[in-house]
Amino acid sequence: MPSKKQTDVSGGDRQPDETLTFCSLENLKVAQVQVVGGTLNGFSIGFVAVYAYFYLMSTDCSMYKKEVACNRVLNAECSWNKTRGECGWNGFTCFWGHGKDKTPCLDDSRCKWVYSDEECKNPTGYSSSYNGIFAGAMIVGAMIGSIYAGQFAARFGHKVSFLIVGIVGVVSSVMYHVSSATNEFWVLCVGRLLIGVVLGLVNVACPMYVDQNAHPKFLHVDGVLFQVFTTFGIMFAAAMGLAIGQSVNFDKDIKMDARMQGYCAFSTLLSVLMVALGIFLGESKTKFTSGKHEDDGTALDPNEYSYLQMLGPLAMGLVTSGTLQLTGINAVMNYAPKIMGNLGMVPLVGNFVVMAWNFVTTLVSIPLARVLTMRQLFLGASLVASVSCLLLCGVPVYPGVADKNVKNGVAITGIAVFIAAFEIGLGPCFFVLAQELFPRSFRPRGSSFVL
Repeated sequence: MPSKKQTDVSGGDRQPDETLTFCSLENLKVAQVQVVGGTLNGFSIGFVAVYAYFYLMSTDCSMYKKEVACNRVLNAECSWNKTRGECGWNGFTCFWGHGKDKTPCLDDSRCKWVYSDEECKNPTGYSSSYNGIFAGAMIVGAMIGSIYAGQFAARFGHKVSFLIVGIVGVVSSVMYHVSSATNEFWVLCVGRLLIGVVLGLVNVACPMYVDQNAHPKFLHVDGVLFQVFTTFGIMFAAAMGLAIGQSVNFDKDIKMDARMQGYCAFSTLLSVLMVALGIFLGESKTKFTSGKHEDDGTALDPNEYSYLQMLGPLAMGLVTSGTLQLTGINAVMNYAPKIMGNLGMVPLVGNFVVMAWNFVTTLVSIPLARVLTMRQLFLGASLVASVSCLLLCGVPVYPGVADKNVKNGVAITGIAVFIAAFEIGLGPCFFVLAQELFPRSFRPRGSSFVL
């Protein structure tokens, strides 16, 4: 059984100092890792939806309303039809050829039938399979990166860990820029895979640093900040996408290449901030014998417990992780523009509304973390999220619910309640529980397994 010293909440062995404030320099030095790491994590999550829509804009000739704009579409061969006064595709414009005639459209390999509009259109943007690969590349990378993330941070320290994250993040961002300039999809996917690997490290190392260094008075509040700033990063990605995308005038050359490059630059900036964090951050107060402190008598032994001894906590961690990941939140984040577009909103506006709600609801977790335990908050939010899934997935497709306004209203309500439940309890509490489920010496390995 773990000793009491091992199972105590971290943040040092000090008694809470009631005079210490949340905004004190001591606390902010610890919380800064959540700010920078969470924002980079969030922007990288929100990047997919906006970039995919930008790419769609760069391939859809029908969006462009004047000849000067039509002749400069970035990633499609378009031409202006003077007779129709419209922009179409050089080879064949499906709507002009087939219109609303479904059968010939489906038989034509150059075209696709859009069921929502009941029209024949040219394929635009990424295909469904490419969208899935684009959205999944970072997730696969994060899974790979998190496997050894805790052990890496314990062995080499948090400063080195964050420095590596920043450097690889810059390399990844450069690949975004190259892909945007050359329309090379696989370069983009490799960049996403790389950023995913280091974000796997971020998702373990940032909460671990707070767990080891936060004052007991603010341990849980500082702990939920990782999810708070993750949602801030997602909202920031949506806001920048809205600002860049909604300023488009399709009567002119919209300079889509510059817009896409500008959007990718934010990822570069956040990666540089992570490099700075790695340079200037103070070392963690908790030492491990697997690193340069192996002769330190106060250092914790990360191999003190075997995986077999920790089977119970690991099983609980697996259930907790499954509850977080299998709710479908990634689908909402990655496909928000398309989902909200199908529900009648302008895609980029709908995306921003979803992400803003996502961020605002996360703020509620801060005061709740002061009065409720992480387990109470997590379990309560899980129940609400599960019930909301009935509204989100069940009612709109139930036979007899045919009215479009009813379907849209129920679906939007379900999405709103689901996001609120996830961001108030599931997301913020998970990163704290991923540490507290295990004895202190096992947390590097335990949190890596859970994440």
